[in-house]
Amino acid sequence: MLGVTLVALTLGTTSVAATREVSPGCPETAASRTPPNAWMGSLATHWLRKSTLWMAYTRADHSFLASPTGQKVGWFRSKGSPWGRLRVSGSRLDGDAPPLKVHIGVSYPFREGFQSSALTFPTPGCWQIVAHVGLKSRYVFVVRVEPVSTSATKP
Repeated sequence: MLGVTLVALTLGTTSVAATREVSPGCPETAASRTPPNAWMGSLATHWLRKSTLWMAYTRADHSFLASPTGQKVGWFRSKGSPWGRLRVSGSRLDGDAPPLKVHIGVSYPFREGFQSSALTFPTPGCWQIVAHVGLKSRYVFVVRVEPVSTSATKP
């Protein structure tokens, strides 16, 4: 029985160490529970912000997800944002993966406010998302993408 306990402790320590090694390798952009404005608080509870550009997954999701059907991601341009079309790309930082698939509607001609998108992360892991607004503004977000679990999907 003592040998089994030691093996279990060794495996537990190895597992924890492996988890700790992966986490520092993903310098995630800090999430804020404070939305860009009160109305946007009804859309999402976790907002990531870089200067005047905010992004968030919707309240329907518990995190950024690697789903074959994609995921709704909202963007918000706050006061002082540059004028221009939003373009987004992404790549996995901690392993090989196909590039992020992005769908953004083009009917958002304003400088400030909400814009929707659909992002399809092909694999879980640490992802860098680069958003460009107009010709000169670049915003970089790093997110942890989780696998889709049966508890996260709706029947």
